[in-house]
Amino acid sequence: MEPVRKSARFQGVGAMRILVVLGVAAALLAGAASAAEKATLGEDMMMQASKLAETDQVAALALMRKAAATGDPEAVNGLAGFRWMGVGAPADLVEATALYEQAIAKGSKAAASNLGRRLLLDDDAANDARAIAMLKPLAQDDMLASTVLYPLGRAMLFGQGGSKPFLTGGMDLLEMAESREPNNADLFYLLGRAYQVGWGERAPDAARSTRYFKHAAELGDARAQWYYGMALLDGEGVRMDARQAWTWVRKSGEAGYVNGQISTAVMLAVGQGVQENDAEARLWYRKAAEQGSAHALRGLGLMLMTGEGGPIDGLTGQAYAEMAREGGDENAGALLEQSGQTLSVEDRRKTEEIKIAWKRKYGDPR
Repeated sequence: MEPVRKSARFQGVGAMRILVVLGVAAALLAGAASAAEKATLGEDMMMQASKLAETDQVAALALMRKAAATGDPEAVNGLAGFRWMGVGAPADLVEATALYEQAIAKGSKAAASNLGRRLLLDDDAANDARAIAMLKPLAQDDMLASTVLYPLGRAMLFGQGGSKPFLTGGMDLLEMAESREPNNADLFYLLGRAYQVGWGERAPDAARSTRYFKHAAELGDARAQWYYGMALLDGEGVRMDARQAWTWVRKSGEAGYVNGQISTAVMLAVGQGVQENDAEARLWYRKAAEQGSAHALRGLGLMLMTGEGGPIDGLTGQAYAEMAREGGDENAGALLEQSGQTLSVEDRRKTEEIKIAWKRKYGDPR
């Protein structure tokens, strides 16, 4: 499993009267402060610019530039954040990175945290080693630990920056982050997976894993909703409850998670935790198949070949089963052998046309 790249999002922190902002700016421009006072005013202006961004991003950017011009390292860090996120003007990552570097050189640990996290979340793996090196010292800082434990632990868990994946260090950091980020769904999903399969040299613990999945599921993580549903279905670390399992599996499927869609189809097809409904099961198999699932495409092909949930369409079912086999589904070959269809030259041509049309629209199954 690969780490998911995510983009950060700028969030405003309230409102501030424009007269206050203009008054501070005017004082600075008039040169009515000493160097030490300018540093303090730089921080004040930075906070005001952050608040102003909620109502007027262009003015907020102009004010943040004035704050950074005082030389205050946190104001330079604030301006870097604005330029990275495109507050008040189109984002400029080159300028933002240069500003972060300036703030770091001036001693801003917050800038090191911000740049390190952003480098981890970009799509260039070449940045990961430096980002990890920047963040590691901050994990021991009481003020910044909450901002770096999760991204640093996640990166180390998945072997970013050239380290070996799934070693103890990444899990140690994620567990330290647990009490600091109770609303981080991805964090609790990862902890659930770790205790499910033994990542980070942890002993598998079904009950603990399921508790983590439940928390992440309640926070809206579709992957965790599926895993929690499966735990309820199988009685893994929790009392078996097929009806509750159906609720969570269906939520996962509705959120677009392909495993959730497949399990929704299966539970509908066999009436597990829900009344059997072959027609609806066929629809859910198709949703997952359109996302590229060879497993779902085989299930859909079988329903078309047998007429479960709708009309029989043997040629389309044959085509879907063949694509599922090509995509690596181990049971698709057995299905084709059992069907025993011998296609005429014309039927073979039609089957190939169905496969070409599917792949053109949805890509190769896998």
